Amino acid sequence: MPPGPGRRRGLLEELLMLKKVANTGTAPVDQLMPINAPAVDPDAMPVIPPDLQDVQALNETREALLRVPALRHLRDANFDGTDPEGDLIGLVELMLHAHLDNGHPLGTALEPRETVLMRLARHLSPTGAEALRRSLDPTAPPDAFATHLKEEDRWYLDGEVWYQDAKACLARGEHAQAAICFEAAAKRFAHVPGKETWVAHLHRYAGDAHAQADNRVAAVAGFIAASKLELAYALALTARVPPQPSDAAAFQDAVTRATCDLAVATALYRELELPEFAIAVGTVAASAFVDLGLCPQAATLLDEIADIWTGIANVHYQADQLALAEDAALRAERASQYAARVHWMTHNYPAAGHSLMKVCDYETAAELFTMGGDHGGAGLCYLAIGQRCEAAVAEHRGAGRPEQADAEARSALAFYALARSELATASEDPFNAPRYAEAAATAQAHHEALRLSLQAP
Repeated sequence: MPPGPGRRRGLLEELLMLKKVANTGTAPVDQLMPINAPAVDPDAMPVIPPDLQDVQALNETREALLRVPALRHLRDANFDGTDPEGDLIGLVELMLHAHLDNGHPLGTALEPRETVLMRLARHLSPTGAEALRRSLDPTAPPDAFATHLKEEDRWYLDGEVWYQDAKACLARGEHAQAAICFEAAAKRFAHVPGKETWVAHLHRYAGDAHAQADNRVAAVAGFIAASKLELAYALALTARVPPQPSDAAAFQDAVTRATCDLAVATALYRELELPEFAIAVGTVAASAFVDLGLCPQAATLLDEIADIWTGIANVHYQADQLALAEDAALRAERASQYAARVHWMTHNYPAAGHSLMKVCDYETAAELFTMGGDHGGAGLCYLAIGQRCEAAVAEHRGAGRPEQADAEARSALAFYALARSELATASEDPFNAPRYAEAAATAQAHHEALRLSLQAP
């Protein structure tokens, strides 16, 4: 039964008994041990009652802890003194949170834990930061931090200190040192339950800082690490029992972030001139983007992959490695076709046309440009087809195949006529006129020259 009015006055005497804490690295003990008189040991701590749902009990417990000399000494020895009262209150709040972690009812008047931790981290002195780190060394002797603060809170504090140092480095333009600090923060926060996505963010920040420092190898490692952590978190969400209403959205967000990390890694591998790695990672990312319904991002990656394969094909052609060159060219074509298909899924027909132009599929590209109302793009494609047919005319004539030459000539005339019409329409737009007027003149000139050649005896 709850204590009656007559018992409220003796609450502290009966419940907030003093007991020296000897179990380092854990939350303060909470068993009830009535005593007749308060202890005089400066290292003694009030025993926290199990039920802090009662606001008065919580406030009385807090006041008792604020009077403990050991906590004041912890504050004075390790914090910068800019807010001594607030720092002492923060230490007490963390102790109360640790008590509630042991399965006790949640108190109703506690400051949010992360708010307290971030504030305390800002006020730690350099000496305090070093002491905090020593307390996390399992081989180090017990100290005040290990005695009074829960281990996960100490990991959080240390991680927050490293994170703040990283931001300060960025502000000074010290990107390489910022990356080191972000990585150190990630290692600390990895010990804090529930911070999986934050750890991934820290690796992402480290990767970006490495890139700013022109250390692309380390940058790739940062983004790949972030991607792996996000995917592990997403997988854990699928296995959670019972599932939470927010799990589906959280899963989608985590996989999206992981895929974006892979896309960044793809670009970095390309800058490092590691095309095989760029293709491998980019292909995975593109497929994931399609699954996520992010087709524009997928198509952009596929276009880049097509460009990489084209570059590989050119290298092999220059080295007279024809089999390897043809294989790379075929892969470039497939990537461009896939990109065009993904663009088409989002009704971005001009973009699909540009993807196919890269691999010289001008006829399909022209149809897509026409569907998208891009007369200039369609006209350029018809011009290219006409020139290809005209080249075939010369080849057939040189080989003594007049019928085939005439057929190609008629095709060339038809495509030049289409090109002339589409480019003329595109040139009506003042913005596009300079771009397409020359191409329209080229189509007209080729059409007339070929027509006259066919009329010659």
